[in-house]
Amino acid sequence: MSYQIHNIIKWWDKFNDTTLLISTQNKQIEINIMRNKLPHLLGLHYINKETKNYLAMQIRNFCYRRKDEEIFKLIEENHPKKLEHIKARVKTFQNFMKNLEEAYLVENTHPKSKISSQHFFIEKDSKLDEYYHLSLLTINGSSELQDFGVINKKELSTYIVEHDKMYFQKSKIMEKLKKIECYEGEKLVPFSFDENKQRQYTLAKKGKLTVKEKPSIMAKIKEYQEKESIKARDKPLKQAKHEKGQEL
Repeated sequence: MSYQIHNIIKWWDKFNDTTLLISTQNKQIEINIMRNKLPHLLGLHYINKETKNYLAMQIRNFCYRRKDEEIFKLIEENHPKKLEHIKARVKTFQNFMKNLEEAYLVENTHPKSKISSQHFFIEKDSKLDEYYHLSLLTINGSSELQDFGVINKKELSTYIVEHDKMYFQKSKIMEKLKKIECYEGEKLVPFSFDENKQRQYTLAKKGKLTVKEKPSIMAKIKEYQEKESIKARDKPLKQAKHEKGQEL
């Protein structure tokens, strides 16, 4: 019995109506995070037989109160070919967003793509050999000129998991994300979907010490090596003292 979808919805709600400014090497993209976008991102609209006309918040509210097994059963009944794709989205979406700063901006160059988005943020899981795609749809071709450059306004369209580069293999751009910020009034402050990272940003902004992170494996190895080095250095001294004591 699993409530992963419920937990994702609850987590996503925390960011509702947050406006992000995401910067790459050459572009700045403004995205407004809305709670009613989540059903389409995860593919939850496939619980219905007809998917063209649906109310996103009704689907969100329906799924919020139900176990994953119930939701997957409805998808299997109405769109069986979509089931494994939806499971893959649910499994990876939250982790993708928490590591969004590791993503790359690319073009949608799929020759027969049914996704109308012009761009994706993509991440690759090398262990599973999977590519995660967050599609970005331009809002009425909108862009704004600000003091610090041209901002392209986009909205989140959908999220998909693929095992190849078909959607972006001919992309002329491949730009690593440089920073993610959100608006606090008129100010821009660092932002992350990962609550631990966001806590670090908040503490840094307040000029406080950052939360002590658990030491990495490499840090532990280094610490161990330093201790062993001290032991090796002191061993001859201790041995000499011991031998001197025996002579007495």
